[in-house]
Order: sequence, then structure tokens, then C-alpha cells
Amino acid sequence: KDANRIQQSGGEALQPLVEHVAGYSCLKRGKESIRSLVNNNEDNTVRRKAALFPGQAKRRRQDWFDQQRLVWKRKRSRDGPAVRAARSADEAIREFNLVRQAMDVLSIQKKSPPLFRLNKGEPSEVESDEDEWVDLCMSDDLPPGMDLYEEIDLQTILQAEQVVKLVIDTYAWADEVQGIAPELADVMLRLGDPVPGDDQTEEADEEKRGSTVDGLIELYRSLSGAVEIVRSGPSLSDPYNRFSYVFRLSSDDARFPDLNKLRRKEETLLRADSNKSQQLAVVQNEISVLTNLITRRLITSMINGAQDAGRGVQALTRLDTIFARASYGLEWHCSIPRIGSEGRIQIDKFVHPVLSLTKHDVVPIDLNLDQVDVLMISGSNGGGKTVALKSFGLVQMMMKLGIPIPSQVNSDRLTVDFFDEVSVQLGDNQNVAKGESTLMAKLNAVSSIIQGRNESGCRSSLVLLDELGGDTDPVAGSALSQAILERLIGKPSSCKVVATTHSPQLKALAVNNDEFGCASVILGGPGGKGREPTFELRYNTTGDSYALEAASRASPQLPDSVIDRAAELMEGGKGDAADDLRRLLLDLEQRQDRIDLLTREAEAKLQEVEHYKQDMLNRIEVSKTYLSRLEGRMASIFETLQSDESRNAYELVGDSLDELRISKKKVASEQELLSRKGLKRVYESYRFYEGETVVILCDSEWKGHDAIIKSVDDDQQRISIKPVLDIFSQDDDETLEMSLQRRDVAVYDYPSWDWDSEDDTYAPSDPRKKVLSVLGQLNVETTSRATVKSIDSKPAYKSSRQRKAAKKRNKKR
Repeated sequence: KDANRIQQSGGEALQPLVEHVAGYSCLKRGKESIRSLVNNNEDNTVRRKAALFPGQAKRRRQDWFDQQRLVWKRKRSRDGPAVRAARSADEAIREFNLVRQAMDVLSIQKKSPPLFRLNKGEPSEVESDEDEWVDLCMSDDLPPGMDLYEEIDLQTILQAEQVVKLVIDTYAWADEVQGIAPELADVMLRLGDPVPGDDQTEEADEEKRGSTVDGLIELYRSLSGAVEIVRSGPSLSDPYNRFSYVFRLSSDDARFPDLNKLRRKEETLLRADSNKSQQLAVVQNEISVLTNLITRRLITSMINGAQDAGRGVQALTRLDTIFARASYGLEWHCSIPRIGSEGRIQIDKFVHPVLSLTKHDVVPIDLNLDQVDVLMISGSNGGGKTVALKSFGLVQMMMKLGIPIPSQVNSDRLTVDFFDEVSVQLGDNQNVAKGESTLMAKLNAVSSIIQGRNESGCRSSLVLLDELGGDTDPVAGSALSQAILERLIGKPSSCKVVATTHSPQLKALAVNNDEFGCASVILGGPGGKGREPTFELRYNTTGDSYALEAASRASPQLPDSVIDRAAELMEGGKGDAADDLRRLLLDLEQRQDRIDLLTREAEAKLQEVEHYKQDMLNRIEVSKTYLSRLEGRMASIFETLQSDESRNAYELVGDSLDELRISKKKVASEQELLSRKGLKRVYESYRFYEGETVVILCDSEWKGHDAIIKSVDDDQQRISIKPVLDIFSQDDDETLEMSLQRRDVAVYDYPSWDWDSEDDTYAPSDPRKKVLSVLGQLNVETTSRATVKSIDSKPAYKSSRQRKAAKKRNKKR
């Protein structure tokens, strides 16, 4: 019943999805457990190795095993299924917690469990887990004439050894990962808990035997190295001895010394003369008897440890189903949803998992069922309404099955709340034999949903209804559909409904009723023929059915005359409220397309500004680092001048200052290139002040240079400035002053540093003050540099601009 309900709720998409997830399982039992979630049909076919029934096995033995296998399968399900659909929100949360921890473990290299390394976590098919001996050894009702010691051969013993070793290795792995995945590791570590005896009295409970893992270790010790595989020798079918092999008891003397002693004696007799054939027959008979005795002893160990092995294999299967879902989640970039009980579904950019298996360009859709009780999906025929409808049911069932949900946005906001019941009415379910039309089949299905809710009294439910209001008179169908929706969400019912419709009356409910919401699938391209579905789901809008556009996409194609005639009939018909609504919806759709386009453009611009801002901050940090290096070099020069009195300190400092001045001008030029908008024109409302730094804009030899305002006219239209030769200049030459209009200069527009930066109060240090402070500490001669003469007795200038200014003054004289 649960499997049928799950399959119906998820639609036909759930079956291939579960089949694909089962492919990640490494064990056949794990695959069968996952597939049984949606497949309620018993598998009566048995694929077993013929070695379990060697020789002349009777048909009745195989028939008995076929029937008994189904009995074993049902018993395992009753004892505790490896995976099942969650029946509460807490159970779903616990299951997803295990899947999340498995995904974390798989993300760490060399931490995957031993069973997961069998096929490297890739989808594969497993014919047998080689553990059928477990159920066979625990069978108490063998048919007459069947001897368990004859049914189990050496190959089965070797299989038992490998299965038990896998369980023990996985138990050791669980102990290693207990720190990073405690709940996941506990799935296997429970095997270390003591197991009560068969007698369940109070006295027996006090005396508990060893744990399951202790029994498995004892069983492994008895089976380890007991059987080996050797070449059987050349034959007619295999003359080169490449493919023929046999199973036999180990030839290790430490394992079976008496048996190997007889084997060596047999080989000696085989090489001897033929007159020792009688002695050879005696030795071979002893080998056969001893081999049979050892084999029966090994089988007895398997029978005694079958219960422990069964519990170990069951825990291994449970772990296998968890890692199968985790592997799917990692490969398809899935997310673990938040699960509550408020009836919300909110997934951004949901990627349909089944479509992803066959297509590479699946259009993601947003699933949002939060603020409203009924979501009406409308839009174009063939635009994806039903797929969107099924997606709500699909994610609900994926949540119950513990399967991670694929989404292009890996966000913690992904929410899928738990619904106690999921009811679905999809497709055309008319039944000619019962006399049910399409309308009656839909009404019967809806009536069953309503009656089922009344009888079960479930706390919350999700109802999915397809093509509501169709298949009858539009007015009557819309009225009946509205009444059904109001009944489903009526208080005190806790029900959410998602429905698709073409009815204008149902579309309008979202406008007049706060309990109703709307969404639509849209068509791409300009209006008219040839518009193709985009399969996007847009909320808070209603869409037209676009029947003519859908007709133009028919295959085989409809004649153009039919479509043109239909368009003429639509245009020639009398206008009514539906036509007005259709035109209004089309206009709203076009407006929404325009808004979406502007939004994308604005987001692109915002991203560009963010990159530009980050680039500026990076360059400023580089400039700060460069200035710090220069300041460090000045400190080093100062230390050198103090320690070496014989050097000309003044020229050395002069050389370093010249280098520092060039570096500073490079940094300033960088900042100017970075922030071209860092300068602003002077508007009429701007007020100058004396001592303010401005930048000269007029065409002259000082264009682009800084200047200091010396005085300002009363009307603020003209200012007297003095150019700054360089950052270290202290020249008081008044001949450099000039008068300019306010439009000939610009002021610095210092940017705001509130860019979410930790250091938003940074102001570059003034190198001029630091250097002058250093010069003030130097022990130099009192003679001013202005009075120092060179060899040719020419005056010394501080800069080339002073030299040019002096030449101009000499010419005027």
C-alpha cells in the first residue's frame, strides 16, 4: 500500500529516479530495498550460482529455494527494512542527518566504507551478494531428502568468509569515522552491543552472551584461509589452463597439516610404479574422508554463526542504502532540505532529476508554496504546467525517502515541510467498462480525496489536481472547482492544494482571495506565432493558454489554413470579459518581461561596480604598501647618516628625496587614473576657502598641477592661487601667484570609505612632514642651500620650474 501511494504521489518520475538511485547501491540487498519503495511486485525469479546446487540437483530443490527466498525476503522486511518512507517529520530529519554525514564522509578522501570501494561509488548492477548461505543456514524447514551439509560446497564457504570479512572491516571503519559521523557509524557499531540469549526471562537477560561482532570474529577465524582456488589443469576445453579452476581446502600446513600430509603422500604414490595402486586408493580414501570431515566442521561453524552474519549483513545493507543516496546527492549537486510541519515548500532553481538523466539543458524552476493555501498554475498548453505540478509531489516524496534534492542554488533556505498525506488526481482516467466519462472519473477521484481526508483525519495533506475546471461547461466547471477547493482548505483542515487550470474564473481567484495564489508558465520571444515555451514558472502572474501557438507546434503540423481560420474566428467574435482578461494578462506578461530584462541589466551593472570597487581597494592597498617601503628606506638612510660622519649627508638625503618624490608622483598618478571621478567641477554654490588645495584645469604650463588658494574675492568668482611645485617645495616666491576664475579649477571629491572595509578611516601619511622631520634631526651645516655655489658659480635651483621662472624674470629686466 505504501509503495503504491508513493509511486502515485511522485508520478511516473519517481520510478526511474528510485531506479537510478538504487544503481549507486553496492549490494543486491540494498538495490532491492530501494526499489521496493516504489515497486510492490514480488520478484519470483531467482538468480543464483549453480554451485549451491552442484551435481544432480533436483528440480524440487530449486523450486523450494525459489519459494523460500521470498519468505526470507519478507522476514527481513518485518525484522527491520533497510530503508522506508518517513512517517513523520522527525523520522525524515533523522534519515537526512545520516545521508548528510555520508556525504561528508565521501567528500573526505580515503574515508569511504569498504563496501563502497567495491564499485567506486558508481552505478552498477550486482547479480548476487554471495550471502544466500545466511538464510539457508537459518532455515528450519528443509524439505525431505535435502541435507544442508550436501547443499553447501567449498565455493559457498569461501563466499561466507568474504562476506564476514566485509562486515568486520566495515565495523572497524565505523569505529574510525565515529568522530566525524557519529550517527552514521552507530549503524554498524550497534553490532558491538551484547545480544540477549534465546530465553527472554529476567534471569536470562542478566546473563547475556557476546556481541554480534564477537560472533563474527569467531566465525571468520574458523573460515579464514580454509578454501583456496587453484588451477584444475589443462583440458580439451581449456588446453592452456587459462580459465579452469577448482575450489579445494587450503594447502597451508599450518591450517590443515594432516590433510596436506596425505596429499603429499598421494603425489608420491602417483609418481611411483603401478604396483602401488592399492596403497594409492587407500590414501585417496583417507583424503576424501578427512576433507568431508573438515568441510562439515566448517559448515557447522557457518550454521552456528548464521544469526550473527544475518544481523551483520542487515546492518551492511542499511549502510549501503544510506551511501547510495549520498552518492547520488554528491554527483548531482543536491542539497539536504530543511523539514518542518508548517506546510511550506520553497526551493529555488529546482532541477527535475528525471529530465536531467536524459537532457543536459533542463530549465530549473522555483517551487514556492508558502503564503497561500491554493496555488493555481496557468499558462500555455505544453508550457510545463503539469510538470511543475508533479514537481511539488516529487520533492515531497524525495523528502520522505531521504533522497537529496537537486538544485542549482546550494542554499540552506531550501525547505520541504512534511505532509502526512499526498493525494493526486492526474490525467484522463475514464473507464468505459464502468461507464465513467473523463469528467466523472475526475470527480470520483476528487470525491475519494475528500472522503479520505474526513476518514483518516490526517493533520496535514498536499493535494495535486490537474486541469481543474475542464471537461465540461466552463462556467459550471469553474463553479464546481471553486467549491471543491474551498472545501479542501476549509477550517479546521490543514491542507495545501496545487492545481493547474485554463479557467479565467479560477485564475481570478488569486486577485479576490488571499488564500489563493497564482503562477504561470510563460512563452519566450515576441507575440504572435512561433513563440516557444520557456518552461519557467513565474509567480504572482496568470498566463493565457495560447491555444493557437500550441496548435502551430503540433506534429504532424496542422495546415496553416486551419490556424489562420481559427485566428479570424477569435478576432471576429464578440468581446467579452474573458477577452478583456486575456488582453490584460498579455499586457501584464509583456510588462513583466520588461521588468525582468531591466532587473538583469541592473544586476549586471551592480556586479560591474562591485568589481570596479574591489579593484580600487586593491590598488589603494598596493599604494599603501609602496609608501610604507619608502618610509622604511628613509629611516634606513637616517640611521646611515648618523653612523657615518665622513659622507656628504646633504647630497645623500637629496638623492633619496628625489627618488622619493618620483615615487610619490607615480602613486598620485595611479590614484588619479583609478578615480577619474575623484575630481569635481566647482558649482556656483561651492564656497572656496584660503589654504584649500585645488587642481588647475585651464590651458597653461600649470595645467593638471595642484595649487593653494591664497585669497578669494567676495563674490567667489575669482581666486588667487599659487602652484605647488612639488610636495617638498617651500618656495615663497610671490611671482608664481596667479588669478583664475572658478571655472578654471576643480576640487577634490574625496570618496566615501564606507565600503564595508575594516579600515575605513585610512588617510595616507604626509611624507613631506616625515622627511622634514628627518632633515631637522640631521647634523648639517647652517649654510642655506640657496647660497651654495657650484664650480661654475651659477645659482642653484631647487627645481627646473624655478630655473624657468628665473629666466623669464631676467628677460623682463
